[in-house]
Amino acid sequence: MYETLLWDSGKIRNWPEHRDRLAVGCSYVGIKPAEWLKMFNSERLETLLQKNGLHETRARIRLMVFAKPFVGETNSYSHLAVAGPAAPLEIAPCFTCAVSSSIRASDDVSYNHKLLGRLQADQDLRIAGARGYNDVLYFNETGEVCEASYSNFWLIKDNSVHTSPFTAPCLPGIIRDKILAVATEIGCAAYANDPITRDRIISADEIFLSSSIRGLCRVTAVDGIWSAKSNIESSLLSDLRLLAMG
Repeated sequence: MYETLLWDSGKIRNWPEHRDRLAVGCSYVGIKPAEWLKMFNSERLETLLQKNGLHETRARIRLMVFAKPFVGETNSYSHLAVAGPAAPLEIAPCFTCAVSSSIRASDDVSYNHKLLGRLQADQDLRIAGARGYNDVLYFNETGEVCEASYSNFWLIKDNSVHTSPFTAPCLPGIIRDKILAVATEIGCAAYANDPITRDRIISADEIFLSSSIRGLCRVTAVDGIWSAKSNIESSLLSDLRLLAMG
């Protein structure tokens, strides 16, 4: 199991939500929360960040949890690592998405959790990047979009927002929940239980991805399926980003 956390100027963003999701995932694979939770503490994280010079910047922190002690760490069932270089995160203002050739099974509930098998997405991202894309989308056998590599998928249609249901399957994203909440606050209809098919993507007014690391990223093209109608993002997307990431 793992969680990818955002370290931002001396603070982990949304740690309680990540901790709770990790606990659910650990229960799914039979790992007792006490085995890893006691290993995560501020002193250990502080040491890691001092070593990598990340006090005043943004960085990905990956917390991994194992059923057996991590190699080289006696009795430790968890491991903290900086994912990527010790430098501020650079996130593309707009994304283009390839479509994965891998088809997910709609009944594979493992994708509702952050199992280490998800790290296959790293390879998929490298392949997509070599083709000039920023991300990759996964579909299931019924033609329903599941999610992107490490992000939830969203579309905007007629001033309402829609995201893939967990049954697609997809991860219960931390920012996904925040977007659904703030959409309701601003009077925008939000739908999280209806399948998103290729036809719905084709007719979308706007598409974006969401994750704890990237925030809300506007998509300008989905390979062979959709392209943005405007070079300027909608005020709705701007409002959602401001409220969900504030």
